[in-house]
Amino acid sequence: MEIKYFLVLLFVFLFPFVSSAHYITGYVNDALDSTAANNHEVMLWNYITGGVDNITAVIGPAGSAGVDNVYLIDCELLDTPCKKNDILTLKVYDTGDTYVSKEVNVTVSTFGYDLVENMTLNSPPIFQNTLVDDSFNLTLDEIDLIANSTRKVICSSVVEDLDGDSLISSISSFYSDSSFYSDSDDNNYHYTNNSCEINSSYGNENESLITCSYDIFYYAIPETWNCEIHANDSLSRGLGIDTTSVNPLLSIGVVDSVNFTSQVENVSDEVEIVISNFGNVPIDLSLYGYGSVVDDGLAMDCVGDKDIPIYYKKYNLTSSIFGNLTLEEFESTYENLTSSPVISEFNLNLRQDDFIFEAFKSTYWRIYVPRGISKTCSGNIVFGAVESI
Repeated sequence: MEIKYFLVLLFVFLFPFVSSAHYITGYVNDALDSTAANNHEVMLWNYITGGVDNITAVIGPAGSAGVDNVYLIDCELLDTPCKKNDILTLKVYDTGDTYVSKEVNVTVSTFGYDLVENMTLNSPPIFQNTLVDDSFNLTLDEIDLIANSTRKVICSSVVEDLDGDSLISSISSFYSDSSFYSDSDDNNYHYTNNSCEINSSYGNENESLITCSYDIFYYAIPETWNCEIHANDSLSRGLGIDTTSVNPLLSIGVVDSVNFTSQVENVSDEVEIVISNFGNVPIDLSLYGYGSVVDDGLAMDCVGDKDIPIYYKKYNLTSSIFGNLTLEEFESTYENLTSSPVISEFNLNLRQDDFIFEAFKSTYWRIYVPRGISKTCSGNIVFGAVESI
């Protein structure tokens, strides 16, 4: 280290004789992660006037010093030129790669130059391995959401700080490819954790474990998602990124039962059945029905000798039709339910409002009661969801 100081002194000793400049010079050690100090920049400012009035200089051969790891700044070039006994502050500042140094001070002398104590390029926190997965944890790099609920997603990373600094804070975002890290939160696209857990007891003395959790709603869109963690020590910041896929979720909600009321040889009053989309994709409907046993050809299984055939239960997926209907009107305005699944266009979008549930749509049903039905009847309608094309 003495040799480095000696070389710097020889280099700057000549300048006071050829100009009125006052040179501030020093040596910047490479970062502990082997990142070179050369081509980074040192900023100098007056301690009293603050950082607005400042000068910068490139470290190394590309700068005024022309020597590896050395910088040279003329403090006379400040807007308020330096003078004897001024206290000047210097640091390596962030030019975009997050490498900085601690601040150091030097007092201006009368010698035409001043030598600053060594600075060291700080190594940002190093993310060794970042992993994001859900609490289900059966398939790596896939998130399986829960219908009409939330799924816990964990993003974690082991972080090493070679300078031995403690991590001060960590924040993270979990966001889809349709979004960006800095976007505001939206349950379809973006989640933020501003207080990730930092376990400084993990691993060796320079390691910490960062854990960030999110409750992801069932309508988070199915595509590639990114977990991005930022961690800060006393001087710099580092980041880790991992990706995963949110899988499509098909799920609907309907009421458990409805009642049709009708006289024999009449069409029933219309019954409204609301369909809710509890998944994360737009859906169409798959519909079929049966009496008491699948594929029995019945709409209703009745007490007595006669049942209601499947084709007498009908639906309309687009509009409600009020009033009493004749059998002919009924058959011309409603679709027959069948014993086998039939996919019908429904175009029910996924939920997109975080505050008001709007992902629902009505279907309309009636049944015709033929002659010979005199007792109570019961049957089943099976609703299924298929992804809209």
